Amino acid sequence: MNVVEYIELLVAQNHLEQALEKLLEISSKYYRKDVLGAMNNFQTVKRATGVDQDNKRSRLVDQIQNLLKYISRDLSPEAMNVDYTDALAAINAASSNAPSIDTPETPTTPTSPQGKTSILFLCANPDPTAQLNFDKEVNKIELSLKLSNYRDKFSFHNKRAVNGDIIRAGLRDYKPEVVHFSGHGAGEEGIIILDEFDEPTILSNQALNAMFKIYKTHVKCVVLNACYSEEQARIIKQHIPYVIGMSDAIEDSTSIAFSKGFYEALGDNKTYPEAFEEGKLVILMENMPGADIPQLFE
Repeated sequence: MNVVEYIELLVAQNHLEQALEKLLEISSKYYRKDVLGAMNNFQTVKRATGVDQDNKRSRLVDQIQNLLKYISRDLSPEAMNVDYTDALAAINAASSNAPSIDTPETPTTPTSPQGKTSILFLCANPDPTAQLNFDKEVNKIELSLKLSNYRDKFSFHNKRAVNGDIIRAGLRDYKPEVVHFSGHGAGEEGIIILDEFDEPTILSNQALNAMFKIYKTHVKCVVLNACYSEEQARIIKQHIPYVIGMSDAIEDSTSIAFSKGFYEALGDNKTYPEAFEEGKLVILMENMPGADIPQLFE
């Protein structure tokens, strides 16, 4: 996780003060006055209440994002190569025992008619070097949801290096409405997960069919963000209203772009078909290849 992604997630997780401190640290002399102005605005947000606080916070978030966009252009390769994964984990751990002072009040957030939506994100990539792309996809999804109008209406759970036991436990414990699988497809045979020894194994089409037949009562959408997963999507569609599969090999950058658009739209209370189209739109707008690869079965 580089410094830009770190600041984006700090903002998404309502750690605005820490985001501004890091922004000031990396900014050139040209932007320091602007960052200091944003820090003064943060104090105004803290003093505000109710809807006024939410409005001021929204404007501050826009200000931080704009500053980050310009400041990041001047960052050296050395600055961009610093990993902030542990730093974010430490901040989250420290704040888990006390509420953040700048967290928006729940009553001022619009109420979604869909209610609380649980999302289960599963990664079973056997290649350790691919974990970076997993982290990037998770970060994009979390950022999309946390900056959305209905952010308080979602619960997001992610599991990596999943095997059959972890998948079944997640389906039982979280009762997700959305199940998102990120990893490798096995063509017509199934999708790849890990066995009890952390070796690649195939979750067969027969097993997928049986699994979603059991958990169809609460699962409404399945995203198979894995190459050549169209066959599995057709099988799962027998039990689940909306299933997204990939008709061909898909680049990691394209997968991440699709996830970004898909969850931004869900976070704004769009339907699953509308979110699917938004995901494809982001692929096109970011000039990524393969916009025709994601397929929706409904």
